[in-house]
Amino acid sequence: MCIRADESKRTKAKDSLRYNFIKMELVLVRHGQTIENVSQIIQGNLDGTLSEAGIKQAKELAKELKKEKFDQIFSSDLGRCVDTAKFIMKYHRKQDLQLTPALRELNFGIHQGKYSRSVDWDSLEGPVLERKFPEGESAVEMSARLIKFINKLLKDFPEQKILLVTHGGPIRVIRSAVENISLEALFDEDKPNVSIWNYKITKPLKVHK
Repeated sequence: MCIRADESKRTKAKDSLRYNFIKMELVLVRHGQTIENVSQIIQGNLDGTLSEAGIKQAKELAKELKKEKFDQIFSSDLGRCVDTAKFIMKYHRKQDLQLTPALRELNFGIHQGKYSRSVDWDSLEGPVLERKFPEGESAVEMSARLIKFINKLLKDFPEQKILLVTHGGPIRVIRSAVENISLEALFDEDKPNVSIWNYKITKPLKVHK
C-alpha cells in the first residue's frame, strides 16, 4: 500500500498522540539461584534446578510481592523461572500464570550444560552481539524476540501492571531498550537472583545495541 508523505506524517502524529496516553508498568524479576548457577554451568534454554538457597530466595521474593496488584503474570517456560513463579502465585491465586518461550534466556546451543570455564568464548567470530553459538542464537536475535514480546504486551495490555519472571539476559535487553544503554555495556553487570526491576513503558521499544 502506498501512503503519501503528508498521510505518513499524520499517521505518525496519531500514533504519537495515542502513546501519550499509555503507561504500562512492567515488573521484572529474575529466577532464584540454581544449582547450575553455583556450579557455573551454562543453562541457557535448559530448565535448571533451584538450589536450597534459590528456593529460600523465591519464597522471600513471593512475600515481597504479595501486596502488589498485577493485571497479568508471565513467566519464561523454563523450569527455574516456573518454579520461582509458583511461589509468587501462592499470593496471587486469582491470576493465571502465563508461560512463554519469549522470555527464555539466550540459547547457548551446543554449550548448554557445559562448565562456563570450559568454553573458549573468544573462538566465536564477528561482533560480540552478533556471535551465534552453534545450534543457538545471537544476542541480537534474543533481543529481537524480547522486544517483539514487550511491544505486543504494550499493544494488548495498555494501562496494565504486568509481572515478568525471567532471566538475566532478557532483563539486560529490556534495560538496554528502556534506559537507552548499549546492551554490550551491560554484559558484565551482575544481575542478582530474584532482583526486581520496575519500568513504565509509554511507547514501543526498539532493540538498542
